[in-house]
Amino acid sequence: MTFSIITDPYFRRAEADTLGDTVPVLAAGDIDAKSVTRLRAFVAREKLKSATIYFDSPGGLLTEGMELGRAIRELGFNTNVGRPGGEAICASACTDAYAGGVARFLNDRSGRLGIHQFHSGVRPTRDTEAAVQMISAVNIDYLAEMGVDPQLFSLASAIDAEDIGWLQPEIALQLGLANNGARPAIAEIHTSKMRPYLLLQQEHHDMIGRAIFFCLGGKLSIGLSLITTPETARAWTAGTTLSYVELDGKLALPGADAEASSDLVSFSRALTPDMANQLLTTETLAIRVQDRASSPHGQTIDLRSGHETMRDFFGQCLPGGLPASSVRTRDLVIASLSNQDGRRSATIIDRASLKKVDGRLVRGTAYLVTTEGKETVIFMSHMEFDCNAHRSRNLFMMFYDKTGKATDTSTTDWASVPPKSNAEALLLTACGKTRPADKHVFGNMKPFDLIQLIIGASNADAH
Repeated sequence: MTFSIITDPYFRRAEADTLGDTVPVLAAGDIDAKSVTRLRAFVAREKLKSATIYFDSPGGLLTEGMELGRAIRELGFNTNVGRPGGEAICASACTDAYAGGVARFLNDRSGRLGIHQFHSGVRPTRDTEAAVQMISAVNIDYLAEMGVDPQLFSLASAIDAEDIGWLQPEIALQLGLANNGARPAIAEIHTSKMRPYLLLQQEHHDMIGRAIFFCLGGKLSIGLSLITTPETARAWTAGTTLSYVELDGKLALPGADAEASSDLVSFSRALTPDMANQLLTTETLAIRVQDRASSPHGQTIDLRSGHETMRDFFGQCLPGGLPASSVRTRDLVIASLSNQDGRRSATIIDRASLKKVDGRLVRGTAYLVTTEGKETVIFMSHMEFDCNAHRSRNLFMMFYDKTGKATDTSTTDWASVPPKSNAEALLLTACGKTRPADKHVFGNMKPFDLIQLIIGASNADAH
C-alpha cells in the first residue's frame, strides 16, 4: 500500500464538509507487511498532524490490516473510502484498517466497503483450524477495541471467502463500523449544588449534541443544547426560530424558544412520565432548530448506550416510578445461512417467543429472507413445530418488502421437514435439538435490523 497527499482541488472542495482542517491522504493498493512502516515514514516526512485517510484497496493481510488500523487510531486520523476521479473500494483487510479511523465517514460520495470470511489459504488441518480460530478471536477483540460491533465479524463469517458482501452505509452505521464523525455517546450522572443531573452528550466532527435531564420535586425536565461556533449560534437564532426534537425521526416537544449564548444554541422542556418512558425505547434523539424560511439545523445523540442509566435516573426521580414498559425482550438467532447458485437465504428464529403446547408441539416466531439478484423475499411466520413427527406448519405468515412494509399474508398446513433444509434448521433450533454458534446469536436486535444486515451483506452480486 502506498500513501500520497491528495492535491486535486475539485476533490478537496467536494469533501470540505468532512475534511475540515485535515489533510486528505490516498492509501492505495494491497495491505502488506510494510504498510504500517510506510505510513509512519510518510507522516513523519510530510509532518502531518491531522489527516483523513481515503482508502482504495481490495484488501491484503488481515493482521497487517488491524495493525494499520491501530496506527491510524494512535495518530488520531480519520478514514473514508474514495479517490479523485474514480470509484474506490475498501474490502477484506482494508475494512479492518478503515475501522481504525477516529471519524469514519461513509456517505453518498464514498466508495464501497466490503467484507467476507477470513481464510488461511492452506488445506485445513487440526493445526490450521486452531490458528484460524485464534485469529478470529483476535479480530473480534480488535473490532471491539475500535468501537465496532463484533456482530460485523458474524456477518462477515456468513459470506464466502471468495465472495464480497458490500455493506450499505446505513448497515455500516448500525454496526458502528462507520460513524460519520460521531464519537461514542456518553451517559453520566453528576451533581450540582447537591442536586443530581443526567448528562447525555455526543461529539460530532462539526458540533456537539447535548441533553441534560434534571429532577426537581419529583418532576423531570430536559435541557437541550447544540455546541457549535458563536457565529453559527447567532445565525441560527437570528429570526423566529422553531425548536423541537425528533425521536427516531418523529417530531416531539415543539416550541419556539431557542436562544444563543456564546457557542451554544439551547432550549428546555418539561418531561411527562410517558415521554420519559418513550425515550427509553428511542435509539436516536435529534435536536433541531429551524427558521421558518430555512431547513432545520441540528445534530443527533445515540441514546442506546444510555438507556439503563436513563432508566435508573428517571425511576428514582418520579414518585410513582416509570409506566410499565411495552418493550419485549427478544432472543434472535440465525438458524441457517445458505448460498447456492447466487441464491442466498437465511432463517431467523426468536427463541424468546418459543412456547411448548401439548408436550410435543412448540410455537414461535420465525423470519426468512431470500435474495437472488435484485429480488428479495421476506416473511415473518408464527410457526408450530412437531418435534416428534419432524414436521411444521405456518399458522400465520406475513410477507414484507425490503422497507419492512407488509405486502401479503398466507398460511400452510402440516408438512414434513426435508433433511438439511432451512426448515429443518428452524425445527431443530425450536425443539432445542441444536444450538446455533455464538456468532449467530443476535439477542434483542430488532428483527428487521438483522434482516437489513443480511440483505446488505448479500448485495455483492448486485453491483
